[in-house]
Amino acid sequence: MGKVEEELEMIEKQRRKVTSETASDLYRELIEKTPVDTGQLKDAWELNNMGEGEWLIQNPMEYANKVLQPYNKEARVGSMQLPAGIEPIIEKHHRILQNRLKVIK
Repeated sequence: MGKVEEELEMIEKQRRKVTSETASDLYRELIEKTPVDTGQLKDAWELNNMGEGEWLIQNPMEYANKVLQPYNKEARVGSMQLPAGIEPIIEKHHRILQNRLKVIK
């Protein structure tokens, strides 16, 4: 293996590590910030390694989309426990990921 290939392999390994760590951090924060009534929604979060450094975070509970939206009393969606919904959390971790990836390029 040549020097260029070794360098590319090292960069790819670092990218996968950064992606994995960021996905884990996001997953933990989503669990931590999920509103709790019975705890079922909080316990339903899933983190799946899709391979090639790709991760899927999801919550399959049928009511997850309503609860995790920004709070809106009139529309009866969201939770007062998470008034801005989960979008700011996702955006924060997206920025963190982008900044961490810039360092390894």
